Amino acid sequence: MAYTVKHINEKLIQIRDEFKDTIYIVKGKSRSILWDLGMDKEALKPLADSLCDTEYDVVCSHGHLDHVGRSGEFDHIYMSLEDMPVYNDNPPGLCYIDRDKIKDMPVQFDLGDRVVDIIPCAGHTPGSVLLLDKENRFVLTGDAIGSGCGCWMQVSYALNMTEYRHSLLECIEVLKSHGVNDEWNFYGGHADQEYMSRTGSYNRLDIHLMEDMARLCALLLEGKVPYEPSQAKEFPVGKPYFAMHKKAEMVFALENMK
Repeated sequence: MAYTVKHINEKLIQIRDEFKDTIYIVKGKSRSILWDLGMDKEALKPLADSLCDTEYDVVCSHGHLDHVGRSGEFDHIYMSLEDMPVYNDNPPGLCYIDRDKIKDMPVQFDLGDRVVDIIPCAGHTPGSVLLLDKENRFVLTGDAIGSGCGCWMQVSYALNMTEYRHSLLECIEVLKSHGVNDEWNFYGGHADQEYMSRTGSYNRLDIHLMEDMARLCALLLEGKVPYEPSQAKEFPVGKPYFAMHKKAEMVFALENMK
């Protein structure tokens, strides 16, 4: 089987596809959430059905193919409509849903025993969001802050550096207003990348990484941090470069340095 399953706790299940894209099931008393969909060739819905004790909503953190690739298996999905241009630019060949079955992202989902919040964190894409489970003290981040070895900001439709910094600062303020601190767990869209960082052998996702990322944006705009050519994938925006500051790592295009 292409998928591997890990039960993090009784409220959160982690699924990895053959490309190590990371999918999550957030379990509630009367309803659950399937968060992100990977891009495996194998069907995801039968596995999700077997792991959920309730009906569930399908929620995509953003519109890139490795997070929406199995969307065509479901009656509808939730995704920020800000990411429709991103979704529409995905290559053919995967299991995509009809565009009229994509519903705009609500601000909350009621799971019966608790409500989870959706927090905007635009940058990597215009509609990137986080999921915050206050009762169980965890945040699902998609690709909004990277997964431990760098956020890709050289991709098409990524915001510029000023906009990303502003979005991060707003998001950090909201998270802290909900009590997010060092003790909370953050789970990214590519979990293995926490062990691929240049900052050390393990770069745990947390609120400090977000603060360092906002500071890295500022340092790049001020010309106060070095950067170097990156071997990451190049997009039409421009050639990719790499920079880092404390826990934060970023791949970006010079064209977005404004």
